[in-house]
Amino acid sequence: MKILFVGDVMPGGVLPYQSTYIDKELLSYMQSFDLRIGTLECGVGTNIPFDSRKMDTYKSIVYVRNEDIHRISEMGFNIVSLANNHAFDLGVDGLNNAISLLDKLGIQHFGAGANKEEAQKPVVINNGNEKIAIFGCMFDYRVPYIFYTATESNPGVYHANIEDVVLYIRELKRKFDKVIVMPHWGEEHKYLQNKLFKEYACRMIKAGADAIIGSHPHIINPVVSFSGKKCYFSLGNFLFPEKCMQVPRPMYYPETKEEYLSLKRMWTYPKSISEPIVAVWKPKNRIGMMVEMDVNDNLKSHYHLTCLTADNVLHRYSSMAVRLRMAFWALLMHLPKYGLALRLYNHRYNLLRRIVDKLPAFNIPVKL
Repeated sequence: MKILFVGDVMPGGVLPYQSTYIDKELLSYMQSFDLRIGTLECGVGTNIPFDSRKMDTYKSIVYVRNEDIHRISEMGFNIVSLANNHAFDLGVDGLNNAISLLDKLGIQHFGAGANKEEAQKPVVINNGNEKIAIFGCMFDYRVPYIFYTATESNPGVYHANIEDVVLYIRELKRKFDKVIVMPHWGEEHKYLQNKLFKEYACRMIKAGADAIIGSHPHIINPVVSFSGKKCYFSLGNFLFPEKCMQVPRPMYYPETKEEYLSLKRMWTYPKSISEPIVAVWKPKNRIGMMVEMDVNDNLKSHYHLTCLTADNVLHRYSSMAVRLRMAFWALLMHLPKYGLALRLYNHRYNLLRRIVDKLPAFNIPVKL
């Protein structure tokens, strides 16, 4: 059995105003796997009110309409994680609607639910005599605006501290042969994460996690092996196209294609806007990762790259420069003094890093 893991998926945005959104060769490649798993990072609903608490604070509403969900099915997704900071952008009604639509499409889900038990509950994959549990979570550090944390009686995402997650991994390990964790964690738009997340990864693997597949930064992060188990800190964006935003910042869907084409284009994310715009991903956010995992070979895995073009069409992508840089990042994360190495790497006078950031491999042509 072979599984394909991908990063954040938001199957709406500008996609309704164009004829295609994914390259046929990539789609064929995806269909060659037994299972396809990603993170559905958006609220889901047509004419469902925005969550009031989020609108009163961050105002960053990301959602798709009911008619946009068909793209998840067209790409062949079997399982999605709902453990993310946009799952409740349309409130509890939005989550319930998402779950209902996913259920109708036969797509399994985890990471959020009517209570903590439901949000924690893993999806279990049966591979002969072997059972593999996959669950999603969010940590209580550096992931913003989580107004819905699942409790014993309240709906929300599985939003916990590392001690709680470690105990849960140990519990699952007593019941299942393998455990895969999909945390939504880290700092957005950062290639290298805070040393605390390295510690979290080590603790989860020590507790029994057999692989970690991360998301949230909207940018690819390094692949690091701890005790022979791989941690993909962030797969970045998968199908997460540009989106239209109205004042003050929530997403919206223009009535016509002409209205969409008339909008001014700006780099995402503007802190505030004075007119409706199209929020455009920067080049580094348009490169993502896909992880091939062989269940029959002790979860052996490796990755391939994807790219969202300036026309918002997803393709496979090949770049030795990106792979070399990923290897360098992984080397930095293995250093005993990683915290010091990270500060030096990110220092404003690190001219080598600033030059490398401008390499063509990291600068997909984008139209503004």
